[in-house]
Amino acid sequence: MIKYLENYFKKHPHINSATHFLIGLGAGVLMARPWFGPHPLRWGLALLGIGLAVHIYPLLTKKKGLFK
Repeated sequence: MIKYLENYFKKHPHINSATHFLIGLGAGVLMARPWFGPHPLRWGLALLGIGLAVHIYPLLTKKKGLFK
């Protein structure tokens, strides 16, 4: 499973960078809460959730995926 993810992200470098950017941005928002506006917890968790969802997406779409 890990090998499949590594190969997928090697073939799709833009998705790889976007995924890690979203996760890093979400973590940064959660760490710098007072400076991010009225709802930093919502934004931080939303960005982390989107980043993790994109990380799991290749596993759900492959032929012998998690739910197939």
